[in-house]
Amino acid sequence: MNILSLILRIVAVLAAVAAGALFFLTQGKLEQKDAALQQTQSSLQSTQGNLDQAIARSEELDAQLKQANQSASDTQRTLDSVRSEMYTAKKELSRAQQAIQSSENKVTELERKAQQLNRDLTQARTAAASASSDSQVADLQARIAELESANNQLKDEIASASQQLVAAQSTASSAPSAPSAANSGFSSQLTSRTQSTGYSYQPATIGPQVTIAAIRTNDGVLTLKNTPEAAISAGQQVTLVKDYSAIARLQITELKDGLAIGHILPGSQLKALSAGLNVNLLR
Repeated sequence: MNILSLILRIVAVLAAVAAGALFFLTQGKLEQKDAALQQTQSSLQSTQGNLDQAIARSEELDAQLKQANQSASDTQRTLDSVRSEMYTAKKELSRAQQAIQSSENKVTELERKAQQLNRDLTQARTAAASASSDSQVADLQARIAELESANNQLKDEIASASQQLVAAQSTASSAPSAPSAANSGFSSQLTSRTQSTGYSYQPATIGPQVTIAAIRTNDGVLTLKNTPEAAISAGQQVTLVKDYSAIARLQITELKDGLAIGHILPGSQLKALSAGLNVNLLR
């Protein structure tokens, strides 16, 4: 009986020791689990922060991509506009070059006629100097006057053609792809023509615009509205220009009440003149 009681006591003590050891072991594992859980939560929070930063960066990159696409679209539209402008400029340049060529041909033809007229005028003067009768002298003087009138008209036409050539050259030089050779050769061509023919191109300039107040074709009298800009004076010879073409020459004889009255000189285009027509003065 005593032995059984002792055994039970020993078993109870062992059970108590085992229970205590199991308690301490379990408590240590719980603390480890809690520490691991806290570490996992901290790592999760860090990962969540990194994920939020990645999302924000992704949104920023997406916005930059949209902006780049918009910029590329704007650049493409600008490029298309520049190409269209270049195409238009090439067309304008081609038309200007054709106008230059046409004006040069016209000036060359007019110079040829002027040289022929000068030769005829020289021959007429020579013949007048050697003429023996008054009738021959009168006929030759009339011929000389006719040639001088035609010569003056040719001078006006050459000046008008030169103005057209200058305007065409200016249009060509303003184009982006205008060839420099054509522009640089233009001045030398005018200089050589001035030296060979004796006509001066550069002084001729298109002056202010005036209005024809009245015209009498029966006696060849034309009246202009004299403005301060025009500054027409009595005794002055003026050339009327319309669309870069000389249409008439006047000998101003009288200034009256803001009007300039003059006689229409030979060689003028009477059909091109009418009351109310706006013309420019060729200086």
